[in-house]
Amino acid sequence: MRTIILLLVLISFPSILFSQTDVAFSEIVFYWNKGGFKTAEVLIEINKQDVTTLTPKTVVRHKVFSKGNLNLRAAVTNVAGFKTKQFTIEINDSQNLFFEVKPKMNKATGSLKVFVEEKSKEEFESEVPDISSVTLLKNQENIQFPYVPGSIQEANRAASGTGFLITNEGHIITNFHVVDGAEEISIKGFKGDFSTSFEAEVISSDRQNDLAILKLKSSLITFDQPPYQIKSSKEVVQAEEVFALGYPIKDIMGEEIKVTSGIINSTSGLKGSISEFQISAEVQPGNSGGPLFDKDGRVIGIVKSKLKREIAESVGYAIKSDYLMFFLSQAGIEGYSKETSENPLAGKDLPEMVKSISDYVFIIESD
Repeated sequence: MRTIILLLVLISFPSILFSQTDVAFSEIVFYWNKGGFKTAEVLIEINKQDVTTLTPKTVVRHKVFSKGNLNLRAAVTNVAGFKTKQFTIEINDSQNLFFEVKPKMNKATGSLKVFVEEKSKEEFESEVPDISSVTLLKNQENIQFPYVPGSIQEANRAASGTGFLITNEGHIITNFHVVDGAEEISIKGFKGDFSTSFEAEVISSDRQNDLAILKLKSSLITFDQPPYQIKSSKEVVQAEEVFALGYPIKDIMGEEIKVTSGIINSTSGLKGSISEFQISAEVQPGNSGGPLFDKDGRVIGIVKSKLKREIAESVGYAIKSDYLMFFLSQAGIEGYSKETSENPLAGKDLPEMVKSISDYVFIIESD
């Protein structure tokens, strides 16, 4: 019987984003086995999304596809006077986490609180010895609206993407999900040459913000300083004109660099994320990791993902440049151009800027 309790329950739901059968997941188990306030109901939220409502003698197995820091909130919804419990957990690959939920009175203070305590697998097994004694619920994260934006792309690693040079020492920026789990990474497109690939490696990564820094393994390739600067995303305003460069669906559309233009739809991203812009510039698979520029050719973001057409037309997202600069600082990367210096692309029209920039934007392939 104990073995049955601890089995992972695999549930196949149709998805408008992708097939879930090959996507790694973790499982969070919430249970309310005993305690007072037997008529209370406890709402569980993760990153402000409703997960389930617990009642006494309930176990909920919740499948989670997102990775990173998740904010959990537990609140009694039908009894006045209870204080909300909030805390943060970190989800990595294929974890099993167990949380006992207990709404009760704190005898020391006389206050009403929701107590949420993480338990080991063994503790859970001993506290819920008979699965027939509880109501077993099974649900999962709605992957149309992931808890951690970008986590779905991380789970479904792209076979190819875009990257761009950030320093003349050869540091190249792309999305983490483009290279996540890759055994081999290659880069091509240096100075317009797509016939030769060079091996590269990840020297620093930020899973939370979906960023990675690559560098070629060969020391024989030299680089010029890229002509573009990084602009603070705090200065970007809604409706500002932008353009993106990248290599979308290269097997069909070819390896010539593609340019798309649009505006900043919103200065917040998926589910209101403050780390992203929503953009109207058309992006496709393969654009991931490419640079997003303002009208003066300054980098203001890194293209990340898009919503499928079944949800909304021409809605894409880009990681804000301030998060990139913080990541570079944490990784000890210097030598990139900031907008404090004179902008070499100032005064050029879009075709001139694209011509100047193209040699510094590359195809990233991973296996």
